[in-house]
Amino acid sequence: MATNEEPPDKRTRRESGEIEEEMAEEMEEEIKPYKIQKIQQTVVRKYGVEEYTFRAKFDDELQGTKIIDIKDDLQAMFGDVLEEVGRNYQPGERVRMSINHDGMDREMTIHLQQRENITPEMIMGR
Repeated sequence: MATNEEPPDKRTRRESGEIEEEMAEEMEEEIKPYKIQKIQQTVVRKYGVEEYTFRAKFDDELQGTKIIDIKDDLQAMFGDVLEEVGRNYQPGERVRMSINHDGMDREMTIHLQQRENITPEMIMGR
């Protein structure tokens, strides 16, 4: 008697492949250990300047963690902020950044330069 069903092992592999695809899609919606929020936008038309202020905060369970232990997450966070900033600028426009944190001795400043020259690696290297 002939049936249209495939052997169980082939059916399992197909289902497994579908599960892997679903997992890959879920991973694209990665849950990040930080939140970034735009909290202020200022426009000075006289000088053609826009200022955006963001607040980035790591999840509470990471509070007190050494920076070396979250270096990759910190770099990814700077990348996400730069991506958000990039949405508001055209190629070749210049950007100045300042980074503050209560745990820092002083403010970190990235002087005025083209946005595409500022990278997460450059920020981490300061």
